[in-house]
Amino acid sequence: MRRIAAAYPSLFTSDSGCFHDCPEGWEPLVMELCGRLVAEHPDVRCMQCKSKFGVLRVCLDDGASEAAVALKREYEARSSGMCQECGSPGGAVHGRYGWVSTLCPEHATENLPAA
Repeated sequence: MRRIAAAYPSLFTSDSGCFHDCPEGWEPLVMELCGRLVAEHPDVRCMQCKSKFGVLRVCLDDGASEAAVALKREYEARSSGMCQECGSPGGAVHGRYGWVSTLCPEHATENLPAA
């Protein structure tokens, strides 16, 4: 996920640790969001990007405009229907190994113990 921070250096601070838990399947979605934030809200900064309860969570700095917050919420909502492992549409929320994840049918059954 360092590719995202490298692609949009003006959006991130070096000490924010932004992508410590941003799943690979959501990377294109996050790249698109970052591109729009930089173009439409050049003064905003991203403090954190992660998966929480099976949904993308993006934390912007306290000075973010309502429009920037609305934009990030749009992308967070989009993540809820997208597999966080591969990016396939139609993902559903699953509990797995104590974590809540949004996964496509293939990834939802991957590495489960045999019945």
